[in-house]
Amino acid sequence: MGLLDKPLISEIAIIDKRTLHKYNKKKGKNKVKKCKNKIPFMSYRMYMCSAYWKKRKSEYFSKHGKKCAVCDKKAGVTLHHKKYDNRLNGKEPDDHFVALCGKHHHEFHENHKLSTDMRKDTDLYVFTARQVANSNIDDLSWI
Repeated sequence: MGLLDKPLISEIAIIDKRTLHKYNKKKGKNKVKKCKNKIPFMSYRMYMCSAYWKKRKSEYFSKHGKKCAVCDKKAGVTLHHKKYDNRLNGKEPDDHFVALCGKHHHEFHENHKLSTDMRKDTDLYVFTARQVANSNIDDLSWI
């Protein structure tokens, strides 16, 4: 885990203040009570380092298996977000993800810009890269 992957103290303080402010505004109270099944709003970077993400990722892999959607490798598989929506953190539908090995995840991001909705790009990439993988062609830069 690199330095940029760790949440900053100031980011944690901002989340706590936002959560407290939202709670106080809604309830008209000065105390924060712990709410079960309520995931606080947090940045994408913080979410990716959180226990909420680890749990969501585990749920996805136990339901769909942990293998690359392109090459079926099981080693080094990560979960790629096809769609980013911080309001859904921890509750994203399964169709917002696809399992990719490190090689294919890197190739996707090398050839496609980051955006909040990459479902079409991701689905087309997986479909085309799977065909290429089955034909033993190594260069996917044209996709």
